[in-house]
Amino acid sequence: GLYLSLILRPKLDLNDSLKITSSAAVAVAKAIETVSNNEVRIKWVNDLFMQGKKVCGILTEASLNVENGGLEYAVVGIGINVCTRDFPDEIKDIAGSIFTEKPNNKPITSLLAAEVLNNLSDSMDKLTDHSYLDEYKKRSFLIGKEIYVIKGHDTLEAKAIDIDDKARLLVEYPDGKKEALSSGEVSVRTKP
Repeated sequence: GLYLSLILRPKLDLNDSLKITSSAAVAVAKAIETVSNNEVRIKWVNDLFMQGKKVCGILTEASLNVENGGLEYAVVGIGINVCTRDFPDEIKDIAGSIFTEKPNNKPITSLLAAEVLNNLSDSMDKLTDHSYLDEYKKRSFLIGKEIYVIKGHDTLEAKAIDIDDKARLLVEYPDGKKEALSSGEVSVRTKP
């Protein structure tokens, strides 16, 4: 696997912090596609899937600068299953790997790390122009699907209808009420 954490210092206010994770998801998806030649999809907001299985998770934590109300720094943690063969029983049906065997003819983990870092560098420069959002939406496999939104002990049926310009998932409940969800509020699971 490839596991790394990066310290970033984007000039963003707290409301725009979700853009870091979604932009990183696009950057890492492109990197995986470059080395594997396989399509990568995004499960809002931070999981990457290939051939129906999760191959990568991204987690962002940030520190707030209370004097200016913006971010002081963000730490983006990325874990990619490069060529994992055996997963524990509880996740073997949902966890996957980019490769089933490590390619012998090239240093695939180093190439992947270089792609991830180059793509992240490019994407962090473009956070405020929202150019990555079209790519993020295109890669989403939740938009248009019936889902469950899990909030604490409540499980609510909804339909994922879009991703807004702040990278929030827009959902519509059966009663017609719409809500924009951010990563700190919910966990989203597709219906079985």
